[in-house]
Amino acid sequence: MRALTGYKNTENTSQFWRCLPFLKATFVFVMCFLMAMLQPVQAKNSVNLSPEFTLNYENGQVDMNAGIIDVVNAELLYEGEVQFNAHTLIAKFDNKSEPENPILKMLDISGLSVEHDDADISIGQITFINLPLTFDYPLSGQSEPDEIIAYLNRQHDSHFKLADLEINLKEADILVSIDEIDASGERIKPLTDNMAGVKSSYVISNLSITRYDKDSDAQRLNEMLAQLGLNSIRQDIIGGNESRYQDRRVSMRLHQNFDLSQLVRFSWDLEISLGHSIFDLGAFFVNHINIHELSENDDLDDFDLPEEELRNLLLASMGEILVHGASVELEDKGVMAVMPEPDMFVQMMEDSFQNLPEPIADLLRQPVTDFIYHGGILAVDANPQTPANLLQLGTIMIAPEVAIQSLGLAVRHQKN
Repeated sequence: MRALTGYKNTENTSQFWRCLPFLKATFVFVMCFLMAMLQPVQAKNSVNLSPEFTLNYENGQVDMNAGIIDVVNAELLYEGEVQFNAHTLIAKFDNKSEPENPILKMLDISGLSVEHDDADISIGQITFINLPLTFDYPLSGQSEPDEIIAYLNRQHDSHFKLADLEINLKEADILVSIDEIDASGERIKPLTDNMAGVKSSYVISNLSITRYDKDSDAQRLNEMLAQLGLNSIRQDIIGGNESRYQDRRVSMRLHQNFDLSQLVRFSWDLEISLGHSIFDLGAFFVNHINIHELSENDDLDDFDLPEEELRNLLLASMGEILVHGASVELEDKGVMAVMPEPDMFVQMMEDSFQNLPEPIADLLRQPVTDFIYHGGILAVDANPQTPANLLQLGTIMIAPEVAIQSLGLAVRHQKN
């Protein structure tokens, strides 16, 4: 019940939830299902999931012993207030094979709607496959490699899909819509006994943001979009990461691509590795901080932590982070053609370079100028001959020529 108490306390931080109404709705129905597994009390066409939560439905079945919910025209209430409505709701749980780590094997909701004073949300379809309902990493006092590999190998392949999302932010006069979100995570099949890993990916298709009020800022934005033949900002987002643990190190590759239709495309790719000290740091917090107390009090200064030990662990963790490669790309897809007075932007760029070391300014000046005048692709690459320590990045302002060479930094412009 602590989880629900924590949720109730968050009602006092209403500004956060106003900004993130969809997260509130998602949190509510996932948490209510978890509570349902723990203490269901059933009545006709209604299930009291906890003293605060009630699930009403028109018809269907709810068998918590078998871990099944399959109902039509459902509504979730919190202390008598409707949190969301759904046309159909189907869920299957597995809390028997691993009672400490219950799994939501499948959740399928169609026709979900949420109404609040500041925002209305509608979702055509939500599907979860193999969603873990607990996220605690069972660290012991010593985070041994065997324990970490065993934990990673216990992870389930999971999948999340959402279709036809619309969020009407009434106070801001903004309509946000998404055609589809598709995300998945899977365990990397072990190649050796001392290696384990996980990878994930996601695609957000046709995210659209439209301002429908009549103030001057909205009019200027709409006029600029009209010059490009657009009536809203639309983008597709693709991203993912892959992490492997082997020989007391974690190697990670992270990447994202933001494609704004007929405006710009921005992408980045990063390859880094972390040493085993990052797990020692995690074990330190587990041993010195009660996770439930932390959820109620986010200020670490209120905990009596051995400062010298914490400082040494932080420095050790930072010192073991290595950058293997990185790239950033910005591609013009039409916005540069309608940008007024490019000479003014070049001068603004030159003024900003006055705050940079000259070797860094020289590296950027010509490619950025060419991009402003001609569009195309502006790219920054880092390809160190040997992996660069994260602490070396701090030398880029002190010894820029050395940093440029050690990191293999290059800036280039490419015409379309």
